Amino acid sequence: MALLAVSLTTPALFAATERAPAAQQTQSLLPDDLRPRALGDSRPWEVGLKFQVTSPAYAEAIQVYRNHTLSAGTIATLWSSTGRALSTVTFEPSGQTGLDTVQLDSPVQLEPGDDYIVSYSAPQGRQPQDQRQFTRSISNGVLKAEPNAGVYSGRLGNFPTRTYRASNYHVDVVVSTGGAGPTTPPPTTSPTTGPTTAPTSEPTTAPTTEPTGGPTTEPTSQPTTTSPTTSPTTAPTTAPTTAPGGTNFPTRASTGTPSGWSPRTTVNGDYNVTTAGAVVQDLRIVNGSLNIRANNVTVRRVEISSGQINNVFSRQCSNGLVIEDTTILRGSTDIGQPAIQFGGYTARRVKIDGPSEGLRVGGKDYGCGEVRVEDTFVNVNAYAGCERAGSGIDWHGDALQGYNGPKVTVRNSVLKLNPTPYCIGNSAFFYPTQGNTSADIDKVLVSGGGFVFRLDTPGTVRNLKVVDDSWYYGPSHNQSCTGGITWGAGNEYVSYNEGTGAWSSKRPLSCLGFRG
Repeated sequence: MALLAVSLTTPALFAATERAPAAQQTQSLLPDDLRPRALGDSRPWEVGLKFQVTSPAYAEAIQVYRNHTLSAGTIATLWSSTGRALSTVTFEPSGQTGLDTVQLDSPVQLEPGDDYIVSYSAPQGRQPQDQRQFTRSISNGVLKAEPNAGVYSGRLGNFPTRTYRASNYHVDVVVSTGGAGPTTPPPTTSPTTGPTTAPTSEPTTAPTTEPTGGPTTEPTSQPTTTSPTTSPTTAPTTAPTTAPGGTNFPTRASTGTPSGWSPRTTVNGDYNVTTAGAVVQDLRIVNGSLNIRANNVTVRRVEISSGQINNVFSRQCSNGLVIEDTTILRGSTDIGQPAIQFGGYTARRVKIDGPSEGLRVGGKDYGCGEVRVEDTFVNVNAYAGCERAGSGIDWHGDALQGYNGPKVTVRNSVLKLNPTPYCIGNSAFFYPTQGNTSADIDKVLVSGGGFVFRLDTPGTVRNLKVVDDSWYYGPSHNQSCTGGITWGAGNEYVSYNEGTGAWSSKRPLSCLGFRG
């Protein structure tokens, strides 16, 4: 796995890495006042800390530094050196950020000479991650950690063993010492408000890199538990899409909430939908996300600013999600997350305008089904800070990205990536061999990125329109050109008018498409 990073000045290793043994009965390895200076990318990760004890002790609790991506809660695990789960705890939903401590159901005895790992699942990525903080051994009391103590796995809930640039993922263990076992309850730290400066990096290939201010801004209200304007519904029928040919592509004006629309309800913060078959409509969400936690939900005429739609909770996918005539905007804060994720959804006449990540196709591990995108306009802008020379940001945004994704079907849609001279982004359409399944593309216009269109799995591609000269490296790069991709008719370079959706042919496009 290639790992991409931002080049930022990392402070010296936190001052309290070599502390005298604490007098109190409970102790942790990392300083409680340590704050993250960096976040990883937006892919799901299991991240953790490998540690040892120098004398017998008891694991009492797990600590995690929470940012806004863990507002829905998460699961943390204490592992043996062989990958056996010794204990598991649940971090409940919370809108706060900061250090959070959850007690184990019962203490776990730890022996000197053995390795242990504490880890937690970051379903949306963007986990706290500071590179080069574990370049040497650290210790506190009976706890110690060797260099490269930060570990990760690319699959949620998996035993994490890989390391990257001595990263610290800000997860810790609380232990007690004493001959007969623990007698003092472990800390019960509540999350404290963390830094709110937006991060300054957005890599996408591994749990990498560093923004400079810590976790991004939290929603301003706690999640609710019911949906607005909800009523049972049957699955809507598929609206016909525009036939391939010379017709115009969708635009800002023809997608999203209709002209003249106004919401019945406005929510500041996250909104949760827990009723199967519910219809959520005429809702505006500001500085928060729409969390789908039930199957067969329809989202219609909804506007989200500085948030996303997410249909995975506690590693379970809510399938049958239909999103229609909905707008997702960058807002005052770019959350650095896909506007819609993970899988098992249909996006129809959706407008995504301004976020640094567009559509995510993934979630096979969570049971997510196929994704279908119709008559949709996705316009992804570079991450905040990319307009500045020397920012050190390595933004790898995509208008549509597959990661451990089911089959994706895209019809009559625009996928547009807007680079800056300092951040070129990744691809307008990026569906590589990273657990992805297959793709069916027909009448799709793509623009912007290193390679504008990249498909490395089997699939069918017809009427693909690549905006001429919109790439940095090449128009398309598809590893399955000679084995698995059906390269059909109508694939070509075009000129394009974003305002009207009109296009005109320039010349044919080959499957490989290197350098035009």
